[in-house]
Amino acid sequence: PGGNLVWFTDVSGISFSHNFWVAQFPPSYARGAGDKTGNVMLAAVPGYSSATFKLSSASPAINSASLMSAVLKDYAGDNRPAGNAPDMGAYEFGAVP
Repeated sequence: PGGNLVWFTDVSGISFSHNFWVAQFPPSYARGAGDKTGNVMLAAVPGYSSATFKLSSASPAINSASLMSAVLKDYAGDNRPAGNAPDMGAYEFGAVP
């Protein structure tokens, strides 16, 4: 609402980390360790297909997420992480099934 990047009425009990914020960081209450901002450098222009949200090889979101033992597959069902750390976003760049 009102053009806000992030809007919460109550952040108690919520922990933010390793998010990619396009153009600018959110208010301080929504920032966390490992956050990045800038151009995520997607492989295609985002559209209505989830596949358009895959990362390009130059994306700063590659190897930038937090490792979570409960999340070992990406949106396509491919293994995560494919590199030193998981990638930010739904798809793991360079993942193999």
